[in-house]
Amino acid sequence: MFKSSWNRRVMRKLSIHPKSVHMHPPQPSSVTSAELAYQEGSETTKHISVALPDFLK
Repeated sequence: MFKSSWNRRVMRKLSIHPKSVHMHPPQPSSVTSAELAYQEGSETTKHISVALPDFLK
């Protein structure tokens, strides 16, 4: 009983999450992470520049 309800909850989250990401890209958080990367160094900036296009697909 508990396992099936947990699976259903996870599936619901998984089905909602990608759509919400596609429809509403979190711009403020990406801006702040870019600022943090700029302060930290080029290593993090590379990681974000690689991750962002994948995120926006």
